Amino acid sequence: MRKDIRVVVLGTVNIDHFTYVERIPDVGESIGDASYHRDYGGKGLNISTALRRLGLQVSLIGCVGRDIYGREILDFLKREDIDISNIKIVDADTGAAFIIVQRDGRKAIISVPGANYFIDSSDIDRILSSIERYNMLVATLGTNIEAVRKAFDVSKKRNITTLLVPSPLRKVSRELLEDIVMLSDIIVLNEIEFKKIFVDISKISSNEDLKRSINENDVLKTRTIVITRSEFGAVIYDKGNLYEIPSYRNNKLSIIDTTGAGDAFTAGLIFGYLCARDLIIAGVIGSINASLKISRKGSSSAMPYLNELLNFLEKFDKKEILDDLSQRKCI
Repeated sequence: MRKDIRVVVLGTVNIDHFTYVERIPDVGESIGDASYHRDYGGKGLNISTALRRLGLQVSLIGCVGRDIYGREILDFLKREDIDISNIKIVDADTGAAFIIVQRDGRKAIISVPGANYFIDSSDIDRILSSIERYNMLVATLGTNIEAVRKAFDVSKKRNITTLLVPSPLRKVSRELLEDIVMLSDIIVLNEIEFKKIFVDISKISSNEDLKRSINENDVLKTRTIVITRSEFGAVIYDKGNLYEIPSYRNNKLSIIDTTGAGDAFTAGLIFGYLCARDLIIAGVIGSINASLKISRKGSSSAMPYLNELLNFLEKFDKKEILDDLSQRKCI
């Protein structure tokens, strides 16, 4: 484990309510015989948990309500050994997500932001000035957007790598979003988010077309763009080049619940990037980590541990990655 690598995560913190059904109901339809599961989630909490389980030090910036769910979440984060000194407690409901998962693992999610919006720019100034050293700032769009811009601005002035996860999708002014993108070194998003925020991917028929569309975008072409593609793996754009990352879903792992798969991918990507300093290795680790996550139900509690990741790197004959991580004392 690399105890010298710290990631600061600014993102949502939720209580997740899951129902597992044969299929997602149609509008107006009622379905019985569902099973229920409760977990702790939100993209900020999920990514933080996944990073800590891979051995990195993590400080989570977020907000919970002064209620039973907020207390439960803080207890969970303490057990995961995540720094919670910068989680704000307010007189509001803790954020919540209501998730319906059908038999093939696909899901529908409704999020209630609750306390998540109570982080503001003044909090960011105070918090980041109190953290002496960190290697990367990760932020999602589920909190106060001005706070995200402030966090990125402060981190860039300190020459810290910034990674943006522009999710969950919400109404944000184009100018504000472009400010945040310009302050981002790496952007990780799925195909739907890429289409809605940047380029209509339905008009792109090949990777060459995708590369050309990014090259033609003055904002994007100077960033590292990682687009996850579910069962088709991911593509990474960096410095004018496009790299394909395969999916590692196979018959060794059943698909139970795809909730949090993108968060597991992001955490694996960050782990590989900060430890190996190689985007291809980072993408492969992210893809394997996501495949492990979807083989079990839930959100943060289902995030893989480092030993599980290493076992699957061995199973997929990734000796060169294991050797690299070992030489850099990451495992």
